[in-house]
Amino acid sequence: MWIAEKRQYIIGIFTFLGIASFAALPFLKFSFDFERFFPYGDPDLEYYKEFIEEFESDDNYLLIALKNEPNVLEKDFLESVKKLTEEVTTIESVISAISLPTIQRPQIDLFGITFSPIFTLDNSSLTTIYDSLSQKQSMLRGLVASDKKSLIVALKIEEHLQIDGSLALMERITSLVQDSHFNDYHFLGRAYFQKELARLQVEEVLYSSLFSFLVVSLILFLLYRNKYLIFITLLSITLGLLLFMGLLSLLGRELDAMSALYPVLMLIVGSSDVIHILSKYLDELRTGKAIEPALDITIRQIGLATLFTSATTAIGFISLVTSRIGPVRDFGMNAAIGVLVAYITIILFTTALFTYFSPEKLKAHSSTFILWDNVAMWFYKLSKNHLAISVFSILLLFGCGIGISKISTDYRIESSLPKGKKVTEDFLFFEKNYSGYRPLEYVLSRKDKKSILDHNGIVDINKLSNYISAHPDINQVTSVSTIMETITEFFPKIMWNNEQSFNEFSPPILQAALNTSPVILVNEMQDKTRISTQIKDIGAYKIKAFTEEIRKWSNTNIDTSKYSLNYTGTGLIIDKNAVYVRESLLKGLGFALFVIGILMGFLFKSFKMVIISLIPNSIPLIIAGAILGFSGIPLEPLTSITFVVIFGIAVDDTIHFLSKYRLALHSGFSIEESIKVSFKESGKAILFTTVVLFFGFMVMLFSYNPASVIVGGLISVTLFTAVFADLILLPLLLRFWFKN
Repeated sequence: MWIAEKRQYIIGIFTFLGIASFAALPFLKFSFDFERFFPYGDPDLEYYKEFIEEFESDDNYLLIALKNEPNVLEKDFLESVKKLTEEVTTIESVISAISLPTIQRPQIDLFGITFSPIFTLDNSSLTTIYDSLSQKQSMLRGLVASDKKSLIVALKIEEHLQIDGSLALMERITSLVQDSHFNDYHFLGRAYFQKELARLQVEEVLYSSLFSFLVVSLILFLLYRNKYLIFITLLSITLGLLLFMGLLSLLGRELDAMSALYPVLMLIVGSSDVIHILSKYLDELRTGKAIEPALDITIRQIGLATLFTSATTAIGFISLVTSRIGPVRDFGMNAAIGVLVAYITIILFTTALFTYFSPEKLKAHSSTFILWDNVAMWFYKLSKNHLAISVFSILLLFGCGIGISKISTDYRIESSLPKGKKVTEDFLFFEKNYSGYRPLEYVLSRKDKKSILDHNGIVDINKLSNYISAHPDINQVTSVSTIMETITEFFPKIMWNNEQSFNEFSPPILQAALNTSPVILVNEMQDKTRISTQIKDIGAYKIKAFTEEIRKWSNTNIDTSKYSLNYTGTGLIIDKNAVYVRESLLKGLGFALFVIGILMGFLFKSFKMVIISLIPNSIPLIIAGAILGFSGIPLEPLTSITFVVIFGIAVDDTIHFLSKYRLALHSGFSIEESIKVSFKESGKAILFTTVVLFFGFMVMLFSYNPASVIVGGLISVTLFTAVFADLILLPLLLRFWFKN
């Protein structure tokens, strides 16, 4: 056989590729960019882009919460805060910064419009002064926690800051905070998330690779009890993963929140391919065949089936390119590449490696074969209980239907943050003490394109701002109305209520007040105004209900012939991801099932076999959906990937079983004899791979990433449903459809 003849060249080439891939690993790119999770082509996304052009993005800020005991209203502490606020504005990426001692208001004196601090530090009773001012100035309340034990320094930073800029910014700010002797502090904002989550992604990939390797090593030892078999299997899987990661680096692919699945993905594909090929090769050696004939039979029979399983698994991943979400599409393409890399590695490198070991060295512990032969035969006998299997399957599908109907898309940010990490601790601190992280923007527009800053516009803005701020989950509203609060002492409220006085005195002082705002509140044409809010992480459903409530209220209380109201923001766009995830998941799996059905028809030349092969592959998907529904786990991008992985595992097992069944039929065996032969050979390998993959995925349960824990647990459970589908339900279907 040519592989045995060219083994030196094959091993040499793969050794060179492995070294080159290892050298490329330091150049892998890690990123965490919210914009990449926005669904392209969505009308709300297009409106948000228009919003950014007219105003600015809603996540271009960084909040620093500083704690002090017994409270923050102490002169020495506030002077340190003032100094820090002034220092951070010298950082290149920081546009502006405000805090309690630096926030200003305009006033008119002999020299025209000047600015002075709202809250001064030259008074001995700072607490009394703050309590008095905060009743009138909602902006002050947004900068100080209700218990007065912490306050915020709010930084406006450059828009669309990338990972390198975020790392440099956070390093500089953290240094300034620590040099100012603030020992208890918390961060919140895009730059902080980018820095922390990108770092955790690197750790996740490294740890998941290491622990998966160790767990699989242990399981393989328990299964084979042969150091050479363990060495071949682990070396093949590790080399496949190394080549895959090196190729991603060479192609310049960025690793994001889903990258922690890549080691597990290669574990799935690599373990399955190696175990099926190795199992067949060992069976041929046990019959007394020499190395080359045994290898020739293995590659002709199992190599073809493995090629087919790799192709169908790759198709499943490629189906993800139909998603509107960038990271999901990228994962699909990367995963498909990984499947092909694993196949090429195992069909060439692993089989060439076999030839360096004598049959005596590759003999597994005799009890191993006896044990798994017995287990496979137990499943064979169980598959004959047709009535019990049929009743159980019907009841199972009925229960799954109920569970699937309960699948939720109620996304919450907290559910995707790493457990026990400072970034999550900081997020929860702001959730508890301030207004949280989710931006929610309202845009009030004049339909006639006239200025929205006339008297009637100001009145409606004020009414709308007051109504929004009354919601218990919104603690901060920034609008023209809240900016006007800073100058009500100069212009009494009665003057604002008088249209003539307003039009006569307001323009210069109002414009000066708007210039002090930390956010752009009015567009250049002045026909639109922004009401900027931050709402707590109450979930997508409640936020949607709240925005509908605002819409209904505005239709009744605002002149809709003159004004229109829209809402937008990154939070809204990300919430819609779940809807598109569900849509793209159904489309993608439907496409994959269709293409695989065609391939099955081409392979088996039978429409019945197409139906038979698709039913077992659907069962694990249905059960996974039911588990999500009953457990209340929301469907989100990373969770959706689970279905494709499960599909790949199920298809792999089905094809190996049916391929052996087809070979047995062509060898002259009857249907029942062919099923029994399939259990003895493919059934044993399916059980092997299930055990290895189960414990490999169990490693993910120890991840600090909640989504990884969900994926690991869900796949671990559904692995056994794939075994049920392929070793119990599939034989029943074969007997039912082909009675003669």
